[in-house]
Amino acid sequence: MTEWYDGDHNLTSTDTFEAGATYKVHVIVNSNNDFTFETNPKVTFNGSIAGTIFLSGPTYINYYTEFTVPAGPITSVSLTIPEPKAGAKPSYTLGLPSGVHYYSGSYSQNSFKNDIRWDDTDGTPMTPDSDTFVAGHQYKITIFLSPENGYEFDGTVTATINGNTVRADVYGYQLLLTYTFPAIAISWGSPTYTWSSDYKTVTATRVSQSDSTKKETETVNTTSAVTKAATCTAKGTTTYTATFKNTAFTKQTKAVENIAALGHSWDAGKVTKEPTTTATGVMTYTCQRCGATKTETIPKLAGVLIGDVNQDGSVDATDRMILSRYLAKWDGYAAKIKSMDAADIDRNGLVEAKDRMILARYLAKWTGYESYFK
Repeated sequence: MTEWYDGDHNLTSTDTFEAGATYKVHVIVNSNNDFTFETNPKVTFNGSIAGTIFLSGPTYINYYTEFTVPAGPITSVSLTIPEPKAGAKPSYTLGLPSGVHYYSGSYSQNSFKNDIRWDDTDGTPMTPDSDTFVAGHQYKITIFLSPENGYEFDGTVTATINGNTVRADVYGYQLLLTYTFPAIAISWGSPTYTWSSDYKTVTATRVSQSDSTKKETETVNTTSAVTKAATCTAKGTTTYTATFKNTAFTKQTKAVENIAALGHSWDAGKVTKEPTTTATGVMTYTCQRCGATKTETIPKLAGVLIGDVNQDGSVDATDRMILSRYLAKWDGYAAKIKSMDAADIDRNGLVEAKDRMILARYLAKWTGYESYFK
């Protein structure tokens, strides 16, 4: 005989089981003919579920057990846990929605705590309550979830951690979740930029603010362009530009005055004032690039000694005689006058009697006549 009970209510053939409910079943077994039961025999249901003896004797046994009707498979799980943050310790406490029928257990060995384990992606397990997360590292979490009594995980169960879809594998009656969090962002200091002495390369560097051993560097070749042409008197400018692949590094430019001034390109020059025996002249040069000018002094022309008509280097009575006889038209004395400029003592452009008079009075040392010979 078999009887089912829902609490104290004896179920009939018209009653039905409810999902998630627990029922007690009683079975009375009688021995056949000459057989008897031993004292405290082993009793089971379905060959494996242990029963409990309620009453027994040599010819009968009344035993029972309880069955919980599966509430239907758990098809999805969702949980939250604080994400890795540099300097923080891993959390071993899950955030679960209210009303769910699964939980993390209390297994706390082999780097597990509460059925949760954290690993650095380099393969190093984290020690609960002592290790801390490091900037720049990635961490994997492993979680074992257990169903509440009467529930089980569906073979195609899906799972999320902090809203992210994660791997979910049914492992016996438990659900194994694994998820690798993104690498913890590094808090970097401001980049520095180092130019080579020839401006052909630039090295960008930034250093972690929490770990000075963590650095990022990138060295690039620069491009260059003449941004200011050199002139005759001023240097030109070259602008160098460095562009980086790492978006953390900004484009760098440097303007350098490293193009030598060209210097002037003078033409052959032009006489802009003729020299005379009494005044210097001027030669003017013009730059063929910029139009600038410069001048040079042309020395006075080599002058004659006024009154030295025979050009013997002195003014004396011989000069007076030659000039007198020239003016008197003596034969051969025109040839003796070697310089008509020297004979034109008053510089009026004519050689005449006045010049002879001035010369005679100069040689006689008349006052005032020496000015004609300066």
